[in-house]
Amino acid sequence: MTRCFVCLLMTAACSPSATPAPSTPAAKLERTTLEGLTTITLSEEAERALGLSVAPVEFGPRPAQLFVGGEVMVPAGRELVLAAPVGGRIAGTLLPPGAVVKSGQVLLTLVPLATVDRDVRARAQRDLDVASSDLQLAEARLKRAESMMNDRSGSVRAFEEARAQQQVAQASVASAQSRLNTLASGALDADVSLALRSPTDGVLRAVRVAVGQSVPAGAPLVEIASAGRWIRTALSSGDAVRTAGASQVFAQRLGKGERVALQALDGPPSSDPVRGTVDVFYALPSEVAWSPGERVVVQVETDAVESRLSVPFSSVLRDAEGGAWVFVRTAPHRFRRQRVEVLRREGELMVLARGPAAGAEVVAAGATELWGFELGADR
Repeated sequence: MTRCFVCLLMTAACSPSATPAPSTPAAKLERTTLEGLTTITLSEEAERALGLSVAPVEFGPRPAQLFVGGEVMVPAGRELVLAAPVGGRIAGTLLPPGAVVKSGQVLLTLVPLATVDRDVRARAQRDLDVASSDLQLAEARLKRAESMMNDRSGSVRAFEEARAQQQVAQASVASAQSRLNTLASGALDADVSLALRSPTDGVLRAVRVAVGQSVPAGAPLVEIASAGRWIRTALSSGDAVRTAGASQVFAQRLGKGERVALQALDGPPSSDPVRGTVDVFYALPSEVAWSPGERVVVQVETDAVESRLSVPFSSVLRDAEGGAWVFVRTAPHRFRRQRVEVLRREGELMVLARGPAAGAEVVAAGATELWGFELGADR
């Protein structure tokens, strides 16, 4: 009896009804030979859970545009260097580099240096001694002329001449004493100072002196970048001809930033024969204060029209080497990654130079999740 019960248990355990039914995978990969890519097959539940949505590849007319690098620069001829008109010593206070200055604003004070003679201090002392002796002689003459005038043995005119000579001698003594005092307090400094003013509105790019420093005549003191900015771009000869008279030109800082409309202008003719490029200049609006030397992206729009492919911006993915990819739906619930070549971004669209055929469906939402599954994430 016991032996029959054990046999029944073993039979029930081995019966087909006790074996669990295999579950259908939510997603699977199928390796292909095309660039070593895979086809991803999703179930309806998995596609719904990922929130996948597709959008068709569009093909239509687009304005011909050119994107080139540009450099912010100070307008040609407006980088000013303020030089010392005479040799002297820097006095007062100095503005820091980067300070905004106005035309006529005092930038620094220059105290000219007196002419350097040999034994200048001894000469000043000798001049003081000579002036003092002349003063003593003039005072004696004045006293004698006054006495003679009171005795009526001398004229009033002689007295007035003696008094004038005495006053001149006093002025000579005061001047010689001041000169000697100046040499004692600040060697070789003149009695006057020059206030050097900014010749234009702008920004201080560099300050090349310090307070108390002595500079020779012609030494550069400060550099001023006048107000206004240009953008210089280097275009190939063909692009320069093709974009001449462009309807709209914009500039944008690297990274995030609003586009700024530019105005074409006739800049100085310059080119690089080695690279075969021609320099083209544009003027920034006066209210835009970008730094000289900053790199920007210049977008030139012409009146020409060209037909291009376009896909949603969210559908394009970038790999570690900068390559661009999209996921194309090849069949219901089946997706394959395909390489594309991006020309530019226009709002929420990416304009392509090469990609899927027009009308093909690409993943607009959920492309990142599909790539993560292809690379082995969450598997």
